Amino acid sequence: MRLARLLADPWTIGAGGFVGALATIGLGLSGPVGIAVAVGGYAVGTVVKGMTARERPGAGERPRPELPPRGTEAHALYERAHEAVDELGEIAAGQPAGPVQLQAADVHARAVDTLEEISRLAGQTVVLARALGRVDVEQVRRDQAHLERARSAEGSTAASDAALEAVRSQLAVHARLEDAWRETHSRLRAAALGLESLVASLAEVVAMASVSGDGATGTRIRGLADTLDGLRQGLVEAEQASRRALSTG
Repeated sequence: MRLARLLADPWTIGAGGFVGALATIGLGLSGPVGIAVAVGGYAVGTVVKGMTARERPGAGERPRPELPPRGTEAHALYERAHEAVDELGEIAAGQPAGPVQLQAADVHARAVDTLEEISRLAGQTVVLARALGRVDVEQVRRDQAHLERARSAEGSTAASDAALEAVRSQLAVHARLEDAWRETHSRLRAAALGLESLVASLAEVVAMASVSGDGATGTRIRGLADTLDGLRQGLVEAEQASRRALSTG
């Protein structure tokens, strides 16, 4: 894929042709030899482009999120979702040409889009975990208890009230982040299980169609596609909620 993009890139073509042309003129080559040098120059341009180019998101693309570390629940859920999407693709590819194959391929395409949202939500668990790690909640609670005891014994002052408000604010932030973290994990779990359920459902539908020629197959597969759309929308909403928790924190 990356080589195909390089070969189609005008920069590559221009650089390669320019190098080839210079070599042809400088060496006084012509005919097949000159063409071979020009093609070699094209290859040089491709290599130079590959060495100097950096992968950058397109104008309408968001940067790829950081996935959770291996060994975490979030990473395991993402892997399960990824495997389910691969299985949906295998089911679609295994169907004979026709309406069922096209509809199954559509389900797989929507599942791929859903996996993209799952990866973003999984990335949010990384961000939320880091934010949670910046609040030493046990120390903050000890500070709160100390300040409340001091105020009870010595009375309220502007300074003690400000300090107490500060620690309470930290606890409120921690609570919001923790709620968001739990919600993202809950959504990830639901998404992974939902995709796995779709694998079983799609396998059943296409099997019934191949055995009995069930005329309701198209309607059932469209129902699976609608389920995917709803699942994806829920993931988008969960990601937006976690972002709000971070921004208000």
